[in-house]
Amino acid sequence: MARLARSMLGYAATTGLRTLEDLCNHKDAHVRMQAAQDLLERAALGQSQRATPTASSQAFAFAFHTKDEAAK
Repeated sequence: MARLARSMLGYAATTGLRTLEDLCNHKDAHVRMQAAQDLLERAALGQSQRATPTASSQAFAFAFHTKDEAAK
């Protein structure tokens, strides 16, 4: 049963990604931009996944920001 559920979720994820990919070619620029941003988020390359370098006296560190924090 668990294997079937994983299989179905994998199929749904693939279908969802194909849909977003298709929307990247939509005639409305806003739809294209939102689809591209959603794809980047799912690939962990979007705004909420970006790291900001911060200097430290001992080492370098990265501060990770969520979407809400980045909007502030």
